[in-house]
Amino acid sequence: MKNSLAVLLVLMILGVRSAHALDQNGDGMSDVWQRVHNIANGDTASDPDGDGQNNGKEAEAGTNPHDGNDYFRTFDFSVNSTLDEVSLSWRSVEERYYEIEQSIDLVSWEYAFYGYGEYNQTTSSTTF
Repeated sequence: MKNSLAVLLVLMILGVRSAHALDQNGDGMSDVWQRVHNIANGDTASDPDGDGQNNGKEAEAGTNPHDGNDYFRTFDFSVNSTLDEVSLSWRSVEERYYEIEQSIDLVSWEYAFYGYGEYNQTTSSTTF
């Protein structure tokens, strides 16, 4: 389906594979991720690298909480000159699941893209 300029895009991290989703302490962060990055149980609010993303957001995105350059972000968003094609690129992480939804009326939504970040790839992109 071709899109108009009225398209609203929502990019969300919705899930991870079960090995990384282990959260036995119930703090909302993967226990594996916490151990790898030496983050205390329940410490979702701290931002050790000062990148504006707290530990909870870094855990959800699968990024390094001790590297201020490693955080979820979009790199490129563009609409072509005839307003019927949108391109979007974002920081992706292997084993994280991403969904982009589109709407022309902000009531009805449909998938424009969905899938996992790929192995050894730091950027994902799609055109629709």
